[in-house]
Amino acid sequence: MKSNAKKLTKDKIEYLHILHAGWSTASYYSRLFGMDAGDEPAEMQTYLLEREGITSVRFKFPSCDSDKEYSFGEIKEIMQQHLQYCILPSDKILRPYMGGSTIYDIVEPLYIDRVEESKGIWRIDIVYVDNPLAYKYVAENKGGYLL
Repeated sequence: MKSNAKKLTKDKIEYLHILHAGWSTASYYSRLFGMDAGDEPAEMQTYLLEREGITSVRFKFPSCDSDKEYSFGEIKEIMQQHLQYCILPSDKILRPYMGGSTIYDIVEPLYIDRVEESKGIWRIDIVYVDNPLAYKYVAENKGGYLL
């Protein structure tokens, strides 16, 4: 029961902060990448996903006209850097996760795991790093964007 107390749910303040961070990032890059983030974060299509103890939030946005000059990997990297340097430092709720005892064991609380667009829909999966399993996954999959 104790693990459920910390589990991310749609009624927790952390979830609202994740929604705001995802919407702010998608909105900032909407014209460049051709996604329509909309005007209201509360009206976004989002899904709370959990697999093997790792929680992700999937954002879905309609596509709009764009020249598609960037690969999905580049888009993922650009959006991650925006989250890491522009959005997360000022967030008082979503704090970096300490996966060990040194400064090298710190990861940001949000990691863009997947970005794809098909059939007029953008899908962006953001991992919420709040436990050792999520920390290990992020650290192994992209060097964790370690600080």
